[in-house]
Amino acid sequence: MVKSRQSRHVVLLSLATLFLLVLAACGDGSSKKKDKTPPVTTLSAPTGGELWTGSQTITWATTDKNPGTVEILLSTDSGTSFPTVIDAAAPDTESYAWDTTTVSDGTTLRIRVTSTDKAGNVGLPDDSASDFTIDNNPPVTTLTSPAGGEYWSGTRDITWSTADVTADTVEIRLSTDSGATFPTVLAAAAPDTGTYPWDTTTQADIGTCRIRVTPTDLAGHAGTPAETASDFTVDNTAPMTALLGPLGGEYWSGTQGITWLTTETNPDTVEIRLSTDSGATFPAVIATGVNDLL
Repeated sequence: MVKSRQSRHVVLLSLATLFLLVLAACGDGSSKKKDKTPPVTTLSAPTGGELWTGSQTITWATTDKNPGTVEILLSTDSGTSFPTVIDAAAPDTESYAWDTTTVSDGTTLRIRVTSTDKAGNVGLPDDSASDFTIDNNPPVTTLTSPAGGEYWSGTRDITWSTADVTADTVEIRLSTDSGATFPTVLAAAAPDTGTYPWDTTTQADIGTCRIRVTPTDLAGHAGTPAETASDFTVDNTAPMTALLGPLGGEYWSGTQGITWLTTETNPDTVEIRLSTDSGATFPAVIATGVNDLL
């Protein structure tokens, strides 16, 4: 009887072992089918054409039953390459808060998102369809004309250069008190093309003028004003000269003094001629370039 019991135990143990082996090979029927389908991701922002500054949200949609993570890359050459890793494995929540100040301003930027699900399947990347722009820095403007010391009349070009990825407009103001104040607005929002034609005849003649140019870009950043370094002069009025001597009727011999009075903001020189036909013509040049400040 003892031998019979031992043999029965051995048979039962063998059956249990066989059952465990079958479960290991075939599963217990409760495990899920292995996920072999890669996720499909569609980028929804930025798709192209946006102007981003500060904190922005990258968004996408992922079709997958087991979403995992996304890799987010940045291109600065219109999608030719994507060397900058914004996040190597962000949670696939379909949105990502991105501080755009961590990268340089640019106009040829694109984003690429690539999803990997929890089963390890990697989906195809999706890129921005066209370029978008990042602009976090104010424009920098340098005034090139007038620089100071010029004498301007008629229509003259105010010129400058602006460094900015989204240059937009400039405000141009005039000072007539050597830059103490700039009350006169010549242009409130001129296109930031680097040139503005100014009709100086709208301004009274004066020798203490300066120009101020303040740029604003498309992102709304206002740059530091650029100003004329020293005074320039606006002079559109011809000088008025009154001859004081000789007036007529004099008898002159030897050396005599010709005198006159000039009304002018910026007197410079005079030319003196002689007529011998009672003023019909003045062919004889007595002097040229005579200092009109004496």
